[in-house]
Amino acid sequence: MAAQDFIYACGQAGVNIEGAIKILKEGKVTVNGRGESGETALHTACQYGRLKVAKWLVVDCKADLTLADFRIQTPLHWACQFDQLETVKWLVKECKMNPNQPDWVGITPLHMASAHGYVEIVRWLVTEGAANPNLPNRYGDTSLTMACDRGHLAAAKLLLTKVKYLRLINDEGYSPFHCACKRGHLELVKWMVNECKVKPRLKDDTHPKVVEWLANETRDLPNLE
Repeated sequence: MAAQDFIYACGQAGVNIEGAIKILKEGKVTVNGRGESGETALHTACQYGRLKVAKWLVVDCKADLTLADFRIQTPLHWACQFDQLETVKWLVKECKMNPNQPDWVGITPLHMASAHGYVEIVRWLVTEGAANPNLPNRYGDTSLTMACDRGHLAAAKLLLTKVKYLRLINDEGYSPFHCACKRGHLELVKWMVNECKVKPRLKDDTHPKVVEWLANETRDLPNLE
């Protein structure tokens, strides 16, 4: 229970770390103690963007940056998942954390940010953070695939300036375009057809509104795979 209290305190304390310091000084926990999901206090501080606390844990308390949770996700994964841009910058630039580190299913921090549509984190990771946008996870999904599957148009546009393989398919045979079509993300589909010149070959599970738009746009039924 003490370990969980310490982890919680580091996430909630913000600029006031006295509560966390008190728990640590009582000697009932260590700075690298684990929570219910295998997370450490550093994970939680990064999740909530408590940068002062994160720096205290690393610099003063010598928290282990290499520790991952039970899903093999690092504090950088957690910062990307919860849109903590300044924390992401610090972890990559100052702490030298690897932006291409995969978790247990091959998900990288960039995958996390792309799937949630966090454009500023995506932009920073691919322009300054040395993140590789072409890496697939275990299922063949790239950052672009994830952005398109969730309908994040701005993130997809940004990633398309960096990726090499627009038509790369995942293990289920879906390209980023197919994912957008299946989920019915019409504005993203329109942009990929009109601006990226993607040939609209569809699968039989394409969303009806996408089929309707393509039929009206081309004045013919789209090709089905």
